[in-house]
Amino acid sequence: MKSSVQSAEAGLKDIGCLEIQWRKRAEEAEVKSREIQCQLDLLEKEAEKNNRDRIHGESI
Repeated sequence: MKSSVQSAEAGLKDIGCLEIQWRKRAEEAEVKSREIQCQLDLLEKEAEKNNRDRIHGESI
């Protein structure tokens, strides 16, 4: 049977592993967020260009 010290150490190790997993997921989410923001920025620029082109085309 494990002593309470061994149980506590095992619990701390589990917490440490969970923290590492959480940090990795947070980093992955941050990267994905930046990728999505870049895509959104490109789409907004394209929409602005399309609107300018459409307005210019209508004024001719």
